[in-house]
Amino acid sequence: MRPFRMDGRSFGKTLLAWKPARAEVWQVLVVLGILALVAGLIWFWPLQVGIQLHQAGLDATLDVRLRAILLNLHRTVSISEKVEMVLEHIVRRWRETGEPVKVPMQKTIRRSPRGKLLRVLRAPMRYLGKRTRVSRLSVAAEVGGSDAMESALLAGVSWAVVGTGLALVSRRVRLDPSTPRVQIRPNYAGPALRVETDCILRLRLGHAIVAGLWLLRRGLREKELVLWVRDSLRRKGVEDDGRTSDPGPDEDGHGEP
Repeated sequence: MRPFRMDGRSFGKTLLAWKPARAEVWQVLVVLGILALVAGLIWFWPLQVGIQLHQAGLDATLDVRLRAILLNLHRTVSISEKVEMVLEHIVRRWRETGEPVKVPMQKTIRRSPRGKLLRVLRAPMRYLGKRTRVSRLSVAAEVGGSDAMESALLAGVSWAVVGTGLALVSRRVRLDPSTPRVQIRPNYAGPALRVETDCILRLRLGHAIVAGLWLLRRGLREKELVLWVRDSLRRKGVEDDGRTSDPGPDEDGHGEP
């Protein structure tokens, strides 16, 4: 067997041929490094969710704020207006037609699969809850009854309800015992009900993405749950324009058969 030999000219040709391949390898490594850096930033980037509830008598408002990277979303929802609108719609239609909802909605309505919905939510929400920390939690309430004794009893019951709620929350998310600030005062002047809550949740954006994808995957595997969501969207279409999403030949211009 002849030994392998390479003179200076052959080595130079081989080195010149290898340089482009080496450059391509470095380019791939740089791209992979950049992708790894971006993925790490996304994974460890803090995500903050702020929730505030303002309630006075029958007026209740919910403020939700989401902050992540350059994202800053704020949404205010009037719970009282939503409830009032739904009740007004149902009562008005009941008086006019004797039916609380439209006929197409009655035909497409499907009972919500609560058991499967809870089963789908359980694991992803438990995963996300263990990685969520409550950095601020304050509850301020003022309750009053018709007399002093009733006001004192309502205050005591409110303390018990808030304490039970905090115990349940601490089992789902990381809540330091020194974080909650609770103040409940009885109002002896007369009937009163005012509640102010402020809560800030902190977690990592990567954990939220994993929980969302996990939840979507589990939900798509449940056919009954998918059908329920589809029917819910169809009913929403009926409420928006007064017609079904796929009107048949027997419907008139008002969406009724």
